[in-house]
Amino acid sequence: MAQSGKAHIACKRYGCCKRYDCREGRARPTGRRIPHRRQSLLAVMVLMLSGLSLSVPAHAACPSGFNGTAVFGIDICAGKGIAAGGLAHAAAVMTGILDFDGDGAPDNAAVVRGLAAQQAAFVVVSSERQARRFARRSGRENFTIVFDDEMVRRGPDFDPTLEEALHLVTQFGYAETYPEDFGEYAGSRIADLMDIARGGRFARVPHRYPANAVYHYDDRSCDYACQVTEFTYWAITSMRGQQQMPGRAAEIDDEWQLNSRAAITAGFPELAAFLAQPAFALLP
Repeated sequence: MAQSGKAHIACKRYGCCKRYDCREGRARPTGRRIPHRRQSLLAVMVLMLSGLSLSVPAHAACPSGFNGTAVFGIDICAGKGIAAGGLAHAAAVMTGILDFDGDGAPDNAAVVRGLAAQQAAFVVVSSERQARRFARRSGRENFTIVFDDEMVRRGPDFDPTLEEALHLVTQFGYAETYPEDFGEYAGSRIADLMDIARGGRFARVPHRYPANAVYHYDDRSCDYACQVTEFTYWAITSMRGQQQMPGRAAEIDDEWQLNSRAAITAGFPELAAFLAQPAFALLP
């Protein structure tokens, strides 16, 4: 079901599938850019109110050569040479994910405690080499990365920071806190829903998806667990209204067809009901 050895570990911790090539045991940019959303002004306001400095202070939990801060106890680190705005943006995006209702507190305290207990970290890097340096110096495996030149800090394009930050929260937060519901393995509730969305259970990416599939991720380096990660990302962000900017539906149609809460509710009500459960605190 899952890849083994360094390749799987690197792919999982680097948060890669699609944009990072993990087939040689390391994550590297494929060159494919994914359009992203406008940064939430609410998240930025919450971040400012929380007292985050834009001067990029050294953070005790980040290794040498990295600056950082923390969002609800979750470490946000940025490699040497990355501008202060990159760290602040990463922290703002993480704040928006964990405090989606904008009340200044984590929406799901159990998930945040789980992330902190695992020393999960979100890391901004300028290169694959810098990502490896973070892994070596920190001794961590539970982290995802975003490349600073991919970040979209303003404007209408979709920001890859959201995807990579959410991967951290779902892989090391929700999947660990609610393994039967969000576990990244065949038989969990989210995996069963993914199998429905793909038109069947496929351990490997099929050459062609069934005609009724609404989720058809085609990266063959992405194993079953990785497919669950990506499906969870599409489902949550669509239910949160983060995939609805003009032209977005056409941009992502080759991979995901239900880009709004209304579309999921109408076309896949089981998924909508699952994600709307109050216990998960994913939706306001």
